[in-house]
Amino acid sequence: MSPSTGISFPLLYKYALALASLIVFVAIALLFEPERWFQYAAGAVFGALVLGPYAAARNRVARILALAIAGAGIYYLAVWFVAEGPLPYDVIVSLVVAGSGAALLCGLVVVVIGPHTVNWALVPLLLVAGALGGAAFKLRIPNDELMLVGHATWQLLVCVALHFGFRPGGLTSSSAS
Repeated sequence: MSPSTGISFPLLYKYALALASLIVFVAIALLFEPERWFQYAAGAVFGALVLGPYAAARNRVARILALAIAGAGIYYLAVWFVAEGPLPYDVIVSLVVAGSGAALLCGLVVVVIGPHTVNWALVPLLLVAGALGGAAFKLRIPNDELMLVGHATWQLLVCVALHFGFRPGGLTSSSAS
């Protein structure tokens, strides 16, 4: 892969960016009472840090900004689906559907904005990662109003799915870089 695509970044680097996204998520939540804009801010940080490495070199800053905006919209839609959607709020199905849908939308915006060729292995990887990450929102640490376990699980699994989904061989032993 070409270093200009951003895909050549090692998984550990991308994981560090996902962890930084989580740290910023917690910092924003602790510094400011989570309001409606909080959803947009958390999604924008995720879009910039986790989706950003997939921005092509040409117009990279503009692409990262577009991925941040897309991340804000995706995050907002996922929260809206769980809170206001057709399924009851605390039903695991709503969390799994929202997680899978959001993960799939993340892959789609990387393909379109990145831009990248579709690797069809990406679709099942994102659906499974998003579903598991969505289900993790049912796991709660006492007094964890931020649902940090769910956020961390979803972001880290989507990070891994994107990494392996855009690699030519998908999940193989030779692509574990």
